[in-house]
Amino acid sequence: MKTTIQSKPLWGYIAIVATGVLLGFIPLFKDSLNNFSPLWIVLFRTSVAFISSAITLLVLYGAFNYTERFMPTKKELMLYAIYGVVCLTAVSYFYIKSLTLTTVAISIITVFTTMPLTALVIGIFLQSESYTKSELLYIFFIVFGCLMVNTQSLISFDSSADILGMVYAALAGFSYGLYSSVGKKLGQTSDYPVMLFWQFAFAVISSVILLLYVDLTQSITISIDMKDLTANICPIFFIGFVSTFMPYFLYSFGLSKRFNVNTSIASILVLIEVISATIVAFVFLDEKITILQGFGMMIVVIFSTKLVFHNNK
Repeated sequence: MKTTIQSKPLWGYIAIVATGVLLGFIPLFKDSLNNFSPLWIVLFRTSVAFISSAITLLVLYGAFNYTERFMPTKKELMLYAIYGVVCLTAVSYFYIKSLTLTTVAISIITVFTTMPLTALVIGIFLQSESYTKSELLYIFFIVFGCLMVNTQSLISFDSSADILGMVYAALAGFSYGLYSSVGKKLGQTSDYPVMLFWQFAFAVISSVILLLYVDLTQSITISIDMKDLTANICPIFFIGFVSTFMPYFLYSFGLSKRFNVNTSIASILVLIEVISATIVAFVFLDEKITILQGFGMMIVVIFSTKLVFHNNK
């Protein structure tokens, strides 16, 4: 029994690290989906993710005797609305908007610096989460390693577009930090497959409303070229399933009531996306990895591992 209890939290941390790995693939489709506005890309991501979550629930209820309550209470419904609209839709829109204005590196490092800080503050003041000196030291070195990975891009930071891109990235990071805290609260009463269904449902609705609002108030057409849509069906599916549904599925799984995972620690571990995105750029986009970047990646991996096993004791 003792071994089982000790091993359970580790799977939560592994799921959260896997979240970061999958999120690192998003910049791979920055150019492929360039013909679509950020709002359309958000709708693509949330729609594919919603369909995936609905299919997941159908399989669970139909084939695996899944017995979790499906219909939320009024209080849970309000939290799902926050979860889907404020957190998920906002995260997607602000992050993609940031990628259109600045470099992938500047966007990622801003998002994943703001996110853990947001979760840290919310965790301390609202959830009474505490942190040891060792944890804070590990967090410092992980953030420091991420800065090393993105040093070159940060040095070249000199334009107003970069500044605006950082603002959008910071808003994405704040929304992501809020997502972690709300998700942890919902995860105490709801199972994560049900949570995903409702959060993506609200995300799709809010994405459609946002598209219509922009069309009506800013005279921007919301129509898209069907040829572009057909030609990019694979990237759309990939970014919706592999880099949206699966990461949120794994992240919600890691924060679920099955594990005692600290929300800000989870936010820090998702920083593995920095390494994932760098490797993706190296393998698929012919970008080089410098010695300094390699050293930074080693620091992130080493101290992320230390953080996991420190919290898995």
